[in-house]
Amino acid sequence: KTTSAYIVPMQLSVAIKYLYFIAILISSLFNPYLVVGLVIFVIGEVIVRAVKMKDEQDLTV
Repeated sequence: KTTSAYIVPMQLSVAIKYLYFIAILISSLFNPYLVVGLVIFVIGEVIVRAVKMKDEQDLTV
């Protein structure tokens, strides 16, 4: 009986740790500042790559 009494709290604590980890992931994924930052970063990358491609095309012509 003692082993089963120890196993259940262990499984519960592990489950709580996983739930806590998942909650942190979800909150970081749906963090509005993070989302806005990523959108701005992606737009910036697209602009930089477009400018580089335009420069390369101007050089070849």
